[in-house]
Order: sequence, then structure tokens, then C-alpha cells
Amino acid sequence: MCGREAKISEHSSPIHHEGRRFTVTEANALVPQLRALVQRLRTLHEDVQREFVHMERMRLKGYAREGNVIRLFDQAEATARLERMVAAGNALIEQIQRLGCILRDIEAGVVDFPAEIDGRPVYLCWQCDEPWVMYYHDPEAGHQGRRPLPAHAT
Repeated sequence: MCGREAKISEHSSPIHHEGRRFTVTEANALVPQLRALVQRLRTLHEDVQREFVHMERMRLKGYAREGNVIRLFDQAEATARLERMVAAGNALIEQIQRLGCILRDIEAGVVDFPAEIDGRPVYLCWQCDEPWVMYYHDPEAGHQGRRPLPAHAT
């Protein structure tokens, strides 16, 4: 892991659900489960970033937090711990993808649901701090192009 960034990737192990389209009701039914998954993922992602910074500092200084000289065993143990955390994060992402959802941003907790409004493909868009799905965007627009759901879509 040394020398490269440790990252839980939103794009790891993509699972495609071609043709799968969510209604607003179906998407909202998944929000409680997604909230729990995304919150665990966000916490784990923060832990991974902290651990990676700690490992890089250890590697550059040659000393652990408590001032002891780092042994190869310490470095191997820290690397294994980091790899386990990344694997756990990627497993959470796979769970989200198996639901048919697309995780767009871990830090912001953004999840998209393929859908259709007025006969055209769109993404219903939910963010972890929102109570339910209230927005959508065109595929090309991305998260910045979010608009409130039209009344007839809810």
C-alpha cells in the first residue's frame, strides 16, 4: 500500500442492472437500508484515510505514534489492517450495487437510482442527509443538475 493512495472506490466491482428502473416508491423503500450502509461506508472511508496517513507518516519518519522505531512486523500489520478496511468498504459498495443503486460519492453519501420520468431515462437522486428521494437529474447532468421531483412522479 505504501506509495499509493488507499481508497475505497465508488467504482469497485460494478454490478450492472440493465433495464432496471425504480419508481420513487421503490427507491424510498430502500432509503433506510441505504442510509445505514452509506453511513457505515462513510465512517470506514474516513478511517481508511486516517490509517493511510498514519502509515505514510510511519514510513517517512521510521517511528510509530508512540515514538518506537517501526519494525517490519509493525508495517506489515498496519498494511494488513488497512487492506481489511478497504475490503470491508468495497463489500459495502457491492451491497449497494446489488440493490440496483449507483453510489456516486462516498463523502457526500450520494446514491442514484435508474428511473424514468415522462418516458425518458433519469436518475432519482438521494443524499444521505435527506429524509427520502426528493430529486432527480438527467444522465448527462450529474448531481449538480439535480431538480425537485415533479409532483406527478411522487
